[in-house]
Amino acid sequence: MRRRKLMGWGLVLLLLILPALIAPSSTYDPTPLLASLAASVHPASPGPLLGPGSLIVRSVRLPGSTRLCSLRIEQGRIVYVGDAPGTDLPQLDGGGHYVMPGLFDAHVHVSLAPGAALRGDDAATSAWLRAWHLRAYLAAGVTSILDPAVDERVSRDVSARLSAGHVGPRYFTLGPPVTARDGYVEDLFPPGFVDADADRERLGRHLDRLVALGAVGVKVPLEPGVLAPIWNVHSPQLLAEIQQQAAPRKLPLYVHAMSEAMYERALPMAPHAFVHAPPSVSDATLRRLLDTHAYVMSTLSIYDVQRRLLSPEAFDDPLGLLTIPPIERQTLHSPAMQRRYLIDMVGENLPFVRGRYRDLLGVLGTTGPGQAIMQWALRLRLDQTIHTVSRLHRAGVPIVLGSDSGNWPVFPFFFHGRTTWNEVALLEQAGLTPSQTLHAATLGPAQMLGIEGEQGTVAVGQRADLLLVAADPLQGVSLALRSLQVVIFDGIAHTQQQWMQLP
Repeated sequence: MRRRKLMGWGLVLLLLILPALIAPSSTYDPTPLLASLAASVHPASPGPLLGPGSLIVRSVRLPGSTRLCSLRIEQGRIVYVGDAPGTDLPQLDGGGHYVMPGLFDAHVHVSLAPGAALRGDDAATSAWLRAWHLRAYLAAGVTSILDPAVDERVSRDVSARLSAGHVGPRYFTLGPPVTARDGYVEDLFPPGFVDADADRERLGRHLDRLVALGAVGVKVPLEPGVLAPIWNVHSPQLLAEIQQQAAPRKLPLYVHAMSEAMYERALPMAPHAFVHAPPSVSDATLRRLLDTHAYVMSTLSIYDVQRRLLSPEAFDDPLGLLTIPPIERQTLHSPAMQRRYLIDMVGENLPFVRGRYRDLLGVLGTTGPGQAIMQWALRLRLDQTIHTVSRLHRAGVPIVLGSDSGNWPVFPFFFHGRTTWNEVALLEQAGLTPSQTLHAATLGPAQMLGIEGEQGTVAVGQRADLLLVAADPLQGVSLALRSLQVVIFDGIAHTQQQWMQLP
């Protein structure tokens, strides 16, 4: 008994002493980042791309086919698929490669750069990284993106840059989300909403701004907390008010929910899509989900890439070396930044752990045992969510690819462009066939936005956003992407390296 008491007091003493040995760290504060993003917006000068291109692509194969054919592209659209495309336009020899639609990542955050909050990026750095990320998407063969939560000023800036001819994918947005007071991501998108009656007029003004922005929907976060219930969520009355006001404005509802409980809270709204897949779902919830015909974005990468924190060499593949900005690579490789990231993670998700005890938990996360626990927890959640995505898909829930690239600005590893490829591989791990994976990464997101007549397939009338790959996508989409030769966007063809070199 005496020995146990001594051990207990020893543990208490250790817990008192250890925090004192840890150098204090600053707490994550979004204010400087928001100021940087606001100052990074400026009028767009003319870019290098003057408009839709016209081109003849010869000697290519459609996925699953052995027959060679040619494509005729006029003003950025496919006008002919066959054997006699003509000779009056610039010619591109496809060399017998396969032609597939460009990828569509339905969940990215272009206003947020990996590690931005750790570095304290200034306005010039924020603007420079945003332009880099847009190039990186095209270099990765991602020709369309949907941003479900973005600062309104940044969204307008991106649209203006792309309209002026600068390099980047087709850009769709939900604009700023309808956050809850003292709720999830209110620090990035203030002020949050509280009450259906008190906030009715302000909610209407918010939705009107989304319409003016050209938003394709409205995002509604329902997130009580990742590690503990620390955030407020919207009441059923406020959710009903959001649904009632969004309908006449033709703004479909996109819900952030990462648990079955929050899925159940959202389902009475008849959401158009959920921007994350849950780790588990009951038969009853699955039936209700099927009744709504809601889309589900995969976002499996949120559990996968975090496991690479202390293994930054995992990102040193050809695509990563080409598309990850040097400053973001340096942040990922810095032990000090890794420690700061873990401390900020504790502070954001466990705010009741304060001061040097918070710092101690962050430092312990960089140790062997700490990393082992994190790896185990992340692997468990990844396996659970992969299983659920597979189950949803088999049941008939439409799954669309979403990587959550950019994510929270404290994360140093959700790289724009490369994470999309990671998400493709995870969909394959979830048991989707190559054809189903290709659909989830191309036509599925287009259908979700109601633009399947514009993009998502290789067919006459479609926009000429295409990838030339050496391997057949119907033998494996990840394998095909690793053999990417040329990216054609709006009828303009370049190699991956060439897209990255354009301003």
